[in-house]
Parts: sequence; structure tokens; C-alpha cells
Amino acid sequence: MDYTVNVHKVAPQWVAAAHGQANAGEVSATMLGLLGKAWAFVKQSGVKSDGHNVAIYKGRAIDAGARVFEKFEGSGEIACVATPSGLAASVVHMGPYEQLGKAHAAIRDWCAAKGHAMEGTSWEIYGHHEDDPALRRTDVFYLLRS
Repeated sequence: MDYTVNVHKVAPQWVAAAHGQANAGEVSATMLGLLGKAWAFVKQSGVKSDGHNVAIYKGRAIDAGARVFEKFEGSGEIACVATPSGLAASVVHMGPYEQLGKAHAAIRDWCAAKGHAMEGTSWEIYGHHEDDPALRRTDVFYLLRS
């Protein structure tokens, strides 16, 4: 897949998220567990979500959960966190989640070629579930240094 990298200012978005850590080979399993905890909280608490999953990465740390419409008071394992804000490089990935590494590599390669320094935080916003993996949309972002 060819990726077009866009650079734009992004605003924070609220996420009902669980926090965890994972090594390279554990990211998918860890993220799915965190999403399960977050969605259980959303359903039980009545916090309103738009149905999109979000994962925020900083090193080995992962905050994953449901994008929500407004800030709320966290409880237990669930916190209200915000996606980063500021200047970000992004791509749209269409296809299986197993191929998301290509989208991340495209942004990192583009930033290196264009001289953009990355701050160290990336995040993914997942479109609504599609049974056909080719139709799955994931927006991938990297926060850039100002």
C-alpha cells in the first residue's frame, strides 16, 4: 500500500482508557485486553462513546480504549486520557491490522527524509469494524516536535 503522509495540527480527543505495557511481540494481545477493560467500563458507566477504538503509544506504554465525547472522572483501572495535541504526521491505513507496521514505517521514513523530528508518541484511531479486512480503516499519527 502506498501511503500519503499529511502534517497538520491535531486537537486532543478524550479516551476512556486502560493502561498497560508491552514488548514488541505483545502489543496486539496487550491492546486487546486493555480495550476489553475500557469497553466494559463504558458500558457499565454510561459514558458515551462514538464507537471508535484508540491506542496511544509512548515507548512500551499503551493507553487503549474507547473514544468518548467528553471528559469524565476515571474509576479503577480506567482513566480519562487525551490523545496528543499539536503538530502531527499521519497516514490512513486501509487493510488488515497485522499490516499496520507498514503505516508506522511510512511515517517514520517520511519524517527522516523530510527532517521532521518525532516527539516519541504515536496513536491509532480505528474505524468501525469491518468483517472484510481490506475495508478496515486505521488512522495512524505521530506527534512531531515543535
